[in-house]
Amino acid sequence: MLTQDLEVYRSSPYACLSKSARYRAGICFQYVLATLASARLLMIDEADILDPVNRAQLIDFLQAVRQDFDNILVFATSHEAQPSPVPEIQVWWLEEGMIVPVVLEMEEQAAG
Repeated sequence: MLTQDLEVYRSSPYACLSKSARYRAGICFQYVLATLASARLLMIDEADILDPVNRAQLIDFLQAVRQDFDNILVFATSHEAQPSPVPEIQVWWLEEGMIVPVVLEMEEQAAG
């Protein structure tokens, strides 16, 4: 929430929050600002900051608000990429300047 002095407050002052809690608060602000601006694109960077529980909560949140946007892009750094178990989510991998979709092996075999 915002105080009358426009300070961010979430159970304690923003400055005292963990990096993950500040990140999650930032996502809330991004969503609100994008919604107020009638933006059809939401971009979230550094999702790798979140632990697995908070990543799942982010996915649940984005699933709940996906009708508000044409595209939602979430960026994260990882050593490997797995296909999404959620059909509405597409995973893409950037390596050596090439961007390729990450798909299940069965899909790759059927396509190739």
